[in-house]
Amino acid sequence: MGPCVARRHTAAMYPARGTRHYPTVTRHWLTVAAVLVMMVSPLLADSYRCGRKVVRNGDTAAAVRKACGDPLRQRSGHERIRMEGRSQRVRVERWLYQNSPRSLPRELVFYRGEVVAIHMADR
Repeated sequence: MGPCVARRHTAAMYPARGTRHYPTVTRHWLTVAAVLVMMVSPLLADSYRCGRKVVRNGDTAAAVRKACGDPLRQRSGHERIRMEGRSQRVRVERWLYQNSPRSLPRELVFYRGEVVAIHMADR
């Protein structure tokens, strides 16, 4: 046979039917995107983990204290909020929690004894 040899196509050269074949670069970007989502999700705080317990909007002050213990700082006051289409001045409480010196502090806002917001607090 001369220099022109017909190459046989084998099944190993092609992915199986019904499977998707993603190049390595695409897999790399999918991994990067997944890591970014995991990093950003704590910043979108609608819950807060105290050890094995999770505190969410709607939980009572008693349930939060049972799950997380006493807050580092607790303050109360009046704030102006918009409810039912009008501005009202209401009494709220703000509790500050921080699991460890390396974790980000969270501020839980209570209205009428229930958690209405969970924010990242300033250090």
